[in-house]
Amino acid sequence: MWVFLPGGFISVVAHREQPNDFMIRSRNSEHLSILFPECEIIELDDSDYRYRTVLPRREVNDIISKHIENMEYDNFKSSISELEYHMACNHVWRVMYSYGHNR
Repeated sequence: MWVFLPGGFISVVAHREQPNDFMIRSRNSEHLSILFPECEIIELDDSDYRYRTVLPRREVNDIISKHIENMEYDNFKSSISELEYHMACNHVWRVMYSYGHNR
């Protein structure tokens, strides 16, 4: 599952070997540090998601749920302070806008 939050973009998937954990992946290590401050970040030079961490499913659920519960912005893209990430989210928005209008 792709998750876009003001503090960063992550990909959350089931861990292949640890059924009680998620593998959280990111292309920016700072996004993992912002969203999961206590996590241990693994760096893989030859992976499409260079940075990753493994966390219990319950912990990931709690952290993402808190972001939803504490949400105060009424426009997601405007809530992003990092310029490059903001531009990337604008691009995703445009692609999905086009997808929706072509159906």
